[in-house]
Amino acid sequence: MDGLLVVLVVLAVAVGFVLILRRKIRALRDTVGFIKDTGAEMLATGTRMSGLIQPGDDPVDSIIDPRMATVGLACLVLDRDNDLSRRDWATMRDEVAAHFRTGEAQAGDMVMLSQWLVGKLRDEGDLPRLAYHAADLAGPGLADDLEAIVGRAVRATGHSTGPALEEALSALNR
Repeated sequence: MDGLLVVLVVLAVAVGFVLILRRKIRALRDTVGFIKDTGAEMLATGTRMSGLIQPGDDPVDSIIDPRMATVGLACLVLDRDNDLSRRDWATMRDEVAAHFRTGEAQAGDMVMLSQWLVGKLRDEGDLPRLAYHAADLAGPGLADDLEAIVGRAVRATGHSTGPALEEALSALNR
């Protein structure tokens, strides 16, 4: 009788071990699926962004899309005149999507890259340099687009325009 009890206990432990192992494998499979989905999403975002900028040493010269140059210049103007919060950047994304009639993902990519660009461009000469580069890419309609985007963002956020917009517009008129 004691032998049968030992066999049943060993069998119960083995079944418990199998059940625990099965649960761990299921959790691992779910985690791997999540990582796979996240990687696919990151790849899609990188693919979308590759049409906006190209790798390079200089952040201004890396911009290859005219809309990205316009949004970057608008964000640099707004950031120079105001301290933009996370909510302001989200509002900027909405205004860019409305102005260029793009989807939220593409507008979000442009604003996210603009945040990076604003972080890189801290010198006084960077605003006119970005304005010249944007004018080369976007052409003569850049000033109108810049004023429209900045105006929409100012109305939506309640911030004011300052000397940075005038500096950018005067650089475009040269």
